[in-house]
Amino acid sequence: MGTRSCAGVSSRFTFRGNSNNYPVWSPDGSQIVFASNREGQYNLDRKPANGAKEEELLLKSNKNKRPESWSRDGRYLMYASSTSSFGLEELWVLRMQGDRTPFPFARSRFDETDAQFSPDGRWVAYATNESGLYELYVREFTPPPGPTESGGKWQISNGGARPEWREDGKEILYYNPTNSARMSVSIDSAGGFHAGLPRQLFLEPAAGVGATATPDLKRLLLVVPAEQKGPQAFNVMVNWAAGLQK
Repeated sequence: MGTRSCAGVSSRFTFRGNSNNYPVWSPDGSQIVFASNREGQYNLDRKPANGAKEEELLLKSNKNKRPESWSRDGRYLMYASSTSSFGLEELWVLRMQGDRTPFPFARSRFDETDAQFSPDGRWVAYATNESGLYELYVREFTPPPGPTESGGKWQISNGGARPEWREDGKEILYYNPTNSARMSVSIDSAGGFHAGLPRQLFLEPAAGVGATATPDLKRLLLVVPAEQKGPQAFNVMVNWAAGLQK
C-alpha cells in the first residue's frame, strides 16, 4: 500500500500481500487499519503510521472486508463485509478494545456501504441502494448489549454516496452520483435527529474518482484524471457555508 513520507523521502509502507488498500487512520493519527489480501481474502490489518512495526492481523474471516470509519473515541471500527469482491456489502463493527467479536450494524439483501461515524459517535451516515438508487441514511449507533441493528433511520439525500461529517456534527457533505454534484445537508441532533434540505454546492469535473474534505468542510480536494479529452469545467459556489446558517 502506497508510501509514507519521512523528511521528504518516500518509503514503502506495506511489504506483504498483492493488494493493500482502503486505509483508515486512527483518531490520534498513530495507526492505520487497511484491507490486505496477504492471506487470501481481504482481511483487516493494523500497523503503526510511522512504520516502526510489522502489520498486525486484526480480523480474519472467509469474507472480504475493508475498513470504513474509526470512531473518535477509538473504541469502534466500522467495516464493510462481502462474499464477493466488495459487491453486495454489509456493515459490521469491530471493537478495538477488549472483546474483538464483531457485531452487525446493517445487513439486508441490498448493498450497504460508505459508513461514517459522526464526530460524537452517536450516529452513522451510510449509503444503501434499498430504494433502487443509492441514498444516504443516518442511523443511531447502538453498541452491545443493545440491539445493534435497530434504531431510527433517516434518509437525508435524493441520490447520495460518500458522506463526510463536519467536525462539529452539524453538516454532512456528500456526492450525488446522478448528476455528479457535491451536496450539503445541515444536521441538528441536539434533541433527536433532524436533517435540512439538501443543497447543491457545485458540479464536479467529469470522470472524478474521489474527494476528501478538511474537518471544517471549507476546503475539498478532488481527484480527477490527469488527462482529459476536450474542455472540462465545473461550478463552485463561494461562501456557501454562510447560507446554511440562514
